[in-house]
Amino acid sequence: MTELELSVMAHSPTTVEDLRPSLAKFEAEHRVRIKLRVFNWENGWTEVMKFALYGHGPDVSEIGSTWGGTLAATNTVRPFSIREIAAVGGRFAFLHPSWQSGYLTGEPEMWAMPWLGNVRFVFYRRDVLAPLGLDEAAAFRTPDRFAATLQQLAAAGVSAPLVIPTANTVSSLHTAAMWVWGAGGNFLSHDGRRTQFNTPEARAGLRAYFDLHRYLAAARGLDDEASDAMFLRGEAAVTISDPGLLYALTAGGRAAPGVTEQVRTALPPGVPFVGGSNLVVWRHSRQQRLAVELVKYLTSQPVQVAYSQKARSLPVRLDALTGAPFSTDVLYRPIVEGLKIGRSYQVNRLWGLIEEKLVAELNAIWAVMFDQPAASVEAVLDKYLPPLAERLDLILGTETRSG
Repeated sequence: MTELELSVMAHSPTTVEDLRPSLAKFEAEHRVRIKLRVFNWENGWTEVMKFALYGHGPDVSEIGSTWGGTLAATNTVRPFSIREIAAVGGRFAFLHPSWQSGYLTGEPEMWAMPWLGNVRFVFYRRDVLAPLGLDEAAAFRTPDRFAATLQQLAAAGVSAPLVIPTANTVSSLHTAAMWVWGAGGNFLSHDGRRTQFNTPEARAGLRAYFDLHRYLAAARGLDDEASDAMFLRGEAAVTISDPGLLYALTAGGRAAPGVTEQVRTALPPGVPFVGGSNLVVWRHSRQQRLAVELVKYLTSQPVQVAYSQKARSLPVRLDALTGAPFSTDVLYRPIVEGLKIGRSYQVNRLWGLIEEKLVAELNAIWAVMFDQPAASVEAVLDKYLPPLAERLDLILGTETRSG
């Protein structure tokens, strides 16, 4: 019997059990056996790069939505043909930000197919906001309103108005992006040849984002897991997180008594960041046609609906978002809206390097703001952003000339 190998990321402790029922139908229809390999997000990138370096491994791999640029640069994954793109429904069948993540800036080829969606949004406690007379519909609508709401919570004696991850996390970049885009800034120029995170617009967004440090006194230096845990224990009024926290609040049973009933979701200020994961077909695969069929199947509406919630993610197909719970649950409605109006990063072949450096500097800035709370955010940005922009512009310029 023909064998296909599929590598996926661990979205839960039961990823294999969650995905196997969907794979069984494909195996029966195509008379093929699928060997499934699961990697943690912490080491997934390393494993994927080993496949690229050594030229053997899975036929199809799940990758982070921002990894495609680096893989395309290695020429180890194959682009999807126009016919293959049409077979999955084409771009109008998918969320625009997710679809765009499969392309590189200024290049026509589609290197990765969107599979699972992720968007960062606001979670808040109604029972904490209500006594202050805060309008839930407007409390987080803009960066100014977001900060004003936190200020009112702090003035009312709420010990932890906000908790967000600020240490050892790529979430610092994903959350900062919403403030940057909301201020009219960006991270790269339209042609991808220069950085733009040090422009006045981007810096205005970053300044507002790091100004939030004054509301994080009780929640400093937390990673993603610790930040979510603090909110689940009912120790913070507001957080910014992803569908994983929604799962923990509802199906996961991890929230303290009385917390879940009081939680609501809202669009974040600025422009929502939309990430997630994509599927790629490796050039080394000896089963190219069947591998593409597997990608088509995994991105189909029934599999999207069946697997996305188990994976603590969201569908990326529009027709998968029209049914319950995505169109009916009060917690999901703002999230689905965020998916539709959000943005993904403008990815080029060097985005992996750019993202790595940005994440390191943003986490370093958070560390400074916590260590020196009286420091000027503008002065700290002056210390970190211009040198990084200069270094990355040199690298981008070299790549442009060599390309």
